[in-house]
Amino acid sequence: GTIYRNNTRVAFNNHSIEDELTSAWCIDDNGTPDCTYPYVTQAICEYGGDTCSQNNVTVGVGSYETNVNTIRTATYNVYCPIGQDNPTCGNNWYYPTEQECLDDVDTSEYTCTPGTITLPYYLKHEVEDNIIESTEACLYYNNNEFCLGQNYWVETGNGGSNHRSAENGVATKNKLQAAMETALGTQADSCGSDSGYAHCNFGGFSCNAFASGGMDCRGGRGSCGVGGGGSSDCEW
Repeated sequence: GTIYRNNTRVAFNNHSIEDELTSAWCIDDNGTPDCTYPYVTQAICEYGGDTCSQNNVTVGVGSYETNVNTIRTATYNVYCPIGQDNPTCGNNWYYPTEQECLDDVDTSEYTCTPGTITLPYYLKHEVEDNIIESTEACLYYNNNEFCLGQNYWVETGNGGSNHRSAENGVATKNKLQAAMETALGTQADSCGSDSGYAHCNFGGFSCNAFASGGMDCRGGRGSCGVGGGGSSDCEW
C-alpha cells in the first residue's frame, strides 16, 4: 500500500521499510565518514565533488502513517521569532530550540516565542511486501496535493551530451510549473531554473527538480526529498 512520513530517517528504494543494515557510501572529506545522509552508490555520493567511503549503515523509514491527513495535521513544538514583520508563529520561520532562535535572530527586534507548526511537505512511499517500490516528495497547499518522483529532469535532446544545460533547466521548469499549478489549483508565485535545477514557489513553499535525478519539496528550514540514487529523508 501507501505510507507517508516526514521524519529524518534515511530509506532507500528497493529496501525494507523495517530497519536493516546495508552497505552505503558516506561523505568522508575529513577522514571521518558522515553517514547522516548515506548514498546508494559512490558516483552519486561524489556527484558534488566530495570524497566518499563505503560504510555499513542502518536504514529504514522509521515512524510512518497510512493516513495522509495524520501527516498533514500533525503539530510540532518550535520557537518562532515574533516581531513587527513576523507577528505570528508560522511554518516558514521557526527553530527547533529556543537557543537556536536566540543565536540566529536580532533579539532587539524579535522575541523567541514557543509555538506550533504543521509541515505541509512529506514523503510518500509505495510499498509491496514491506519493500519500498518508489518514493515521491509531496507538497500540500491550497487544500490540494502535488507529488513528484525521481528523474523528473527533462532531457530536451538539444543539450548535447551534457544533461546539465540551461535549456534542459527551462524545459524542466515549464513541466514543473504546469504540473504544480494544475495539481494545486492556483498560479505559482514564481518559478525559475538554471543548468542544475528547476523550482516553483507557492506561498513560501517550493518543489525542486535536480539534474542529478533528485527532487524535494521544502519551506522554511525544512525539506523532504529523494536523491538521484533513491535515498529519501526529511530535514527540519
